[in-house]
Formats: sequence, C-alpha cells, structure tokens
Amino acid sequence: MMDNGIPEEEQISAALSGSLWTCKLRYCDGESLTLQSMWTVSFDQILVAARQRGLEHFVQESAGGHGVFLMKHDLGYEVRYMERNASIFGERFEQLEPAFCRWLHQSLHEFGLLSKAGL
Repeated sequence: MMDNGIPEEEQISAALSGSLWTCKLRYCDGESLTLQSMWTVSFDQILVAARQRGLEHFVQESAGGHGVFLMKHDLGYEVRYMERNASIFGERFEQLEPAFCRWLHQSLHEFGLLSKAGL
C-alpha cells in the first residue's frame, strides 16, 4: 500500500534488511526529517513480518563496519553497535526474540523512527 510515497512493504523490508539508508536516499534525498515524516509502519507491523520470515534469518555471523548487528554467540544472542569497525556497545540475550526486538529498536532509533513506529 502506498502511503506518503513509501510503500509499507518497502518500509518493512528496509527496516528488516538494514537498508534504511537506501530508503532514505531513494525517497528523501538523504534527509532524515523527510524520512521521519514519511514513515507509516509500526514496530509491531515490522515484528509480525519478521516472525513470518523467521527471526533466525536476521542473525549475522559477524559484525563489521558501521551499524547495529544481531549475532549468535555461545550463550545466546548479542546486539552490537559498531562504528568504523569498533564495537561501541553490545548487549547479550538468552533468547532470540528479545535480542531481535532490541536490534530492531536500535536500528529504527538510528534514523529517528521510534516515535513514528509507536515507541
């Protein structure tokens, strides 16, 4: 469905694939405030789509570069934020769903989309 120029499915895919930057460039000429004003999907909509796809599909083998990463480790899962290949913070979880929710929360936060996502 098209709403304010960005189809909801594309918003969900951008949030789940880590391509919010690409979405911002495509629809907003790189302007974060414009992306915020165009964002229409909720955190819960994104979470439902992620569950349908399988949360395990969003777990990465390693972190590197810049961004928020969801990774598996020997005791569960970790959400790690990286800048310039340096770990800025990491948070560990025993279960996948709480780790995934933290990863998604942090990813949306980077683009100022939490209030638009209902958080």
